[in-house]
Amino acid sequence: MPKKKLCLVCASYGYHFSDGAEQLAAAYARLLAPCYDVSILTTTTHFAHQSENSFMPGDYMWEGIPVYRCYVQEAKQDRAALYADVLQNPYHDMKAAALFLRAVGPYSPDLLQYLIDYRSKYDAFLFFGWRHYHATGGLPLVAGKSVLIPCADADELLMKCNYFRYLLHMPRAIVYQSEEEREWVQGYFHNKKVKSSVVGYGAPQETPPPLSPKTCYKYALNAPYIVGHVYGEEDCAALLAHFSVHKQQCPVALKLLLLGGACADIPFTADVTYAGRIEETGEVLAGARAFVSAFGAARQDNMAIDAMQAGTPLLLCARSPFYKRLASESGAGLTFETAEEFRGALNKILLEKDAADSFSANGRAYARENNDWARSLPEIRKLLDGVCGKTL
Repeated sequence: MPKKKLCLVCASYGYHFSDGAEQLAAAYARLLAPCYDVSILTTTTHFAHQSENSFMPGDYMWEGIPVYRCYVQEAKQDRAALYADVLQNPYHDMKAAALFLRAVGPYSPDLLQYLIDYRSKYDAFLFFGWRHYHATGGLPLVAGKSVLIPCADADELLMKCNYFRYLLHMPRAIVYQSEEEREWVQGYFHNKKVKSSVVGYGAPQETPPPLSPKTCYKYALNAPYIVGHVYGEEDCAALLAHFSVHKQQCPVALKLLLLGGACADIPFTADVTYAGRIEETGEVLAGARAFVSAFGAARQDNMAIDAMQAGTPLLLCARSPFYKRLASESGAGLTFETAEEFRGALNKILLEKDAADSFSANGRAYARENNDWARSLPEIRKLLDGVCGKTL
């Protein structure tokens, strides 16, 4: 019997991203390829927030999986005016919302045309991420065969766009990575009627490679360091402030390596390096003294799970219910709210070897037990098989 055909749709693909929808799409492609006929539909840009064409459009093979890249066009509308029309006007119409989402990008009419031309070829379409044009423009075209994996972070600005209140009701099914993510999406968008499942995230089960001299040189890791996962300006600023206070009161050799979303106004100092999204994530996590995040709205964090698998102690913002539960259930680290709590918890991890070793062992055990793709695959297949064969 021929395999069911799946099309995984994402804004960008092909690099070893350290987090986000792109990383999750690659993980799903590897997971599902033995069971389904998997193809990737994406754009020619490196990153979802950019409109530059970094690849040629057309067919590729990536890790043995067919990839079709669609050309990205520059949205010609005035972004500032569109943002003002939509984000400052709660009564904006769908025409304004459509222009706004086109400006969010990456704007690829070719990707939408591909979905129209080949939607009968596939049994199901998996959309990774909910904010960008591949989902906002593409998912409605194949809604009857669609599964959305929202990777939902609380983008307070985009949430003001009324279109999302319709989009999150369109998929045949939604896959969440945590109960906190499902509770937030269903609470905000009132889409409990859409079939859903929480399948978690599968951390890499192989041991990450040791930190190489090349990676140390590349990211200036010439002293003990911690890895900070940042999502946006606010949590990045909070983490930098906490780290600065810690350095002032505990003047030991310690560096902060920031990974994750694009942030402006990061000071270039001897103690702080911003690397963004990198392919050596496993290496730098394994070599770090701690993994830290000050993002109080986190509803899932795959990099934190990867850090646990690497044996790196966690130091997480207690304002996030997901982080608070993760630290409590796993015993893999500590939480904080204030700069003083951050300093005390970080000192415990850095200076108390028995505590750090315990956090490390607990994290590895928890990741092996709870974050293995082999445990998630049956539930994912059950949901996909319920969508495959449905009509548009």
